[in-house]
Amino acid sequence: MWPNVLAEPLRGKTSLWKVVWIYGFGASVVYTLLGWMFVPETPFGITVYFLFGLALGIVQSVMLWQCAYNSRFPTAGRLLRGVLVVGLLMVPLMLYVLFRHPEALVPPN
Repeated sequence: MWPNVLAEPLRGKTSLWKVVWIYGFGASVVYTLLGWMFVPETPFGITVYFLFGLALGIVQSVMLWQCAYNSRFPTAGRLLRGVLVVGLLMVPLMLYVLFRHPEALVPPN
């Protein structure tokens, strides 16, 4: 059961609303709550948290791309794929900030 829960949306066989609300919003809320509770506010802790978030974002993006047209509105699929491309273009910028200026990610005292 567990592998199918992840494999179906990665193959594009899940409705878009499920991918957006369960795998997108739900997983992001859980990730954020875990970060608030368990991630130390050090450059290393925030870097690890950021890298896990990057991996989660990549998996979510693949799911959204694959399931973009599993909706009643074809325009929503085109718009969603456009937003995903813009997000993908932002990844190198965020990685540059992370590795060049990690102190920028630590909250001020």
